[in-house]
Amino acid sequence: MFVTMFCALISADELSYVNAGHPPPLLYLRREESAKLLQSSLALPIGIKPDLRIESATEPLRPSEILLATTDGITESPAFRDRPYEKLKEVLSQSADADVQELANVIFSMAVPDNMKNPLDDIIVICVKRQP
Repeated sequence: MFVTMFCALISADELSYVNAGHPPPLLYLRREESAKLLQSSLALPIGIKPDLRIESATEPLRPSEILLATTDGITESPAFRDRPYEKLKEVLSQSADADVQELANVIFSMAVPDNMKNPLDDIIVICVKRQP
């Protein structure tokens, strides 16, 4: 048995994180209109190796930047499956002015359309935006 995990600590102006085999969250850099994948180097899911060591990483978190973390139910959904990170970046770019709940709702509705009764996978969207 194993589990993937992404854990972040957000302070006033930076984001420290570890990623243990979880689909990499995106940090949307508003000024550059680009997104960065948040991965830890050589990190496997928890439970694969008994002595797993995961190194933390730190990124600056500037005003209006957005952290988007999802489960694989989003990235593997029909709406995002082909190019998940490019499509998620596009949504972030087009909706960067929206509040985080609206943004999460847009991504969720794309992954789980109204006509889908029972999604086959877990569907979680977490969105955090640093205030300007």
